[in-house]
Amino acid sequence: MTQAPIASCEEIREWLSYDPTTGDLVWRKNTLNKGAAAGSIAGWKNNREARSYRQVEVLGRVYLAHRIIWLIVTGEWPPLQIDHKNGDGLDNRWSNLRLATKKQNSQNSRRRNDNTSGHRGVHWHAGAQKWRAQIWVAGKRVHLGFFSDVEEAAAVYRRACLAGHGEFAAFRVAEEAA
Repeated sequence: MTQAPIASCEEIREWLSYDPTTGDLVWRKNTLNKGAAAGSIAGWKNNREARSYRQVEVLGRVYLAHRIIWLIVTGEWPPLQIDHKNGDGLDNRWSNLRLATKKQNSQNSRRRNDNTSGHRGVHWHAGAQKWRAQIWVAGKRVHLGFFSDVEEAAAVYRRACLAGHGEFAAFRVAEEAA
């Protein structure tokens, strides 16, 4: 099956409007194939990936809502990935969106489901019988130390994360989601 061509900014703006304070995309006119009424919120929640994102079908092609939003606001399709600053892929308020490289976007990910310490970058090391803090920087794992106290290990990780990843430091999102 052939996929529809990528829509232009004008075509998207003809079909959708955007509220930057709520993050909602709204249909400007009734859609024929999906039965959505003008004025209703566009799209659906996609749960196939580790995070949930809103998707919208426009002119026979499915797009991630945050990419459409970038197009509507800036007039251009995003040249990079779009990062949700607070880690919530459904929060499409303009203040929560920013351009990011793949690496930057991966830094701003939630704590893994199998994490037992409650903190990103910290795990129990059975051999040392202590909490181990480590971080990935420039594609290499960096050992930050062993600690008797999990909170101390987490604090060391947070400092390293902020120094190594700046505004994309993951601990902000990871601990808010805990």
